[in-house]
Amino acid sequence: MEGWEHYTPTERDIGRTMVLKAGYEVERHKIPEYFTPSVYSILSVYYKYKMFGWPWSGGWGEQPAYLVDIIETLEREAGKHK
Repeated sequence: MEGWEHYTPTERDIGRTMVLKAGYEVERHKIPEYFTPSVYSILSVYYKYKMFGWPWSGGWGEQPAYLVDIIETLEREAGKHK
C-alpha cells in the first residue's frame, strides 16, 4: 500500500503484471485503482484493531456491526494465505 498512493501509471506499466504476496497476479497499471479513500479507511480500522484490539470494551457483540464485518472479512482473507 505504501508507495502507491501517489503513483501514476506509465506507458511501461501497460501489459505488465505483479505477483502479490498472496499469489494474486495484478496488472501494474490497475494497482492505483484499488487504493481508494474507502479502502484506506477500512485498512486503517483493521490495522488499529490488530494493534490495539476492539475500540469499545466488551467482546465482538459490543462493537458496531460494520467494524465486526471489516475485521471478519479481512481476517478470513488473511487466513487463506498463510
